[in-house]
Amino acid sequence: MKHYINKVKLLTLLSVISLSLSSCGDFLLLEPKTFVTEDNFWNEKNDVDQMVAGVYCMLQNSNIISRCIVWGELRSDNITDGKDVSRNEDLYRTLKETLRPNNTYCDWAQFYKTINAAQIVIERAPSVSEKDPTYTPSQVAATQAEMKAIKALCMFYLVRAFKDIPYPTHAFQSELDMEPMPAHDGDSIVRDMIVELESCVSQAMRRYPKDENTN
Repeated sequence: MKHYINKVKLLTLLSVISLSLSSCGDFLLLEPKTFVTEDNFWNEKNDVDQMVAGVYCMLQNSNIISRCIVWGELRSDNITDGKDVSRNEDLYRTLKETLRPNNTYCDWAQFYKTINAAQIVIERAPSVSEKDPTYTPSQVAATQAEMKAIKALCMFYLVRAFKDIPYPTHAFQSELDMEPMPAHDGDSIVRDMIVELESCVSQAMRRYPKDENTN
């Protein structure tokens, strides 16, 4: 009898341990609510708004702002070299039009990152409207028009500086999806951008709602 009781105790203990491990395993497989994944993102208008804000932050990156100035105004008659400009070799060579392939001002990566982020919003926004009824089709169209304008602005600066450039027509979800792209005719890109902007100008917001939290 004692042997039987000990056997029952052993089986009960093993069952408890087994259930504990199973629960622990389930717990470890669950993702924290604060962890952002494809499954818990792109579900509501707020998700799109966050992405739009992120695109604007990318557009304000110093890597873009400085290149917009160097690729544009620096080459005009409004800018002359100062006495300390030679300390920045890349900037000095750009000013003197003696570029080298490793010149940092020839790096366009941040522009393409911004273009890709804008394109992701353009492609994903409609699916959010299907899940969130407060995100209306007209709001989706306005968001897409906004992102198309930013994409066109980046393309314009790239074409103006380099003429023929890679021309992605869809979004890449990760760097692993990216492949080398050939140069595309710059004039053709500009024409495409004009057509795209003209097609959505009537859908763009003419005035943003006033934020009551700002003065």
